[in-house]
Amino acid sequence: MIASSSMASAIMGAAAAKSMSGQDMEKLARSLSDGIVPNILSKAQVITVDNGTSGSGTGTGGFASVVSSDLESKLLSQFAANSMMGEKIPDLANVLATGIASEIQKSQVQTIVAGVGPGSGTGYIMGLDPSSMQGQIMGMFATNGLSGQDIVNLAAAVAAAVVQFISSLTVTTVDTGSTTTPPSSATGSGTGKIL
Repeated sequence: MIASSSMASAIMGAAAAKSMSGQDMEKLARSLSDGIVPNILSKAQVITVDNGTSGSGTGTGGFASVVSSDLESKLLSQFAANSMMGEKIPDLANVLATGIASEIQKSQVQTIVAGVGPGSGTGYIMGLDPSSMQGQIMGMFATNGLSGQDIVNLAAAVAAAVVQFISSLTVTTVDTGSTTTPPSSATGSGTGKIL
């Protein structure tokens, strides 16, 4: 399951490996995590296409493949788009991508499936909005005493990159449930959330 505290710890671990530490880095990690995770949990919708035996049930699973370098690339692009430059920007992108992606990899999805009992599903995430996530991140920055134009730019860049990244991931589920009588092959659909 995805959690703000473990995302912040993962970011701090990645930061330590790059010799990026201190109170401001801790505030940054905590603010980003406390803005990103609640936004994902409240806004992300899982949509799947499910194949298996006719019936109904639930699907559980996660993301097929979470590659931190994909998020890092998106972060670097968004940093440039938000006029964030400097020799430490690539390290910051690497640290954030490593920490955020490792926590997203741990997340689970759960769906309610119509049309399929036992089977499997493949799908995607929708419902995330960069401006909503940016607002939550900015609120956490303010709570932790971080402000200024660089902070606004950072929130915008991270929110846009994280939303792009999660929206590009593939969800896979294993479906369990009841079958119709007589059972037959079926295709159905699932809707749910990230846990």
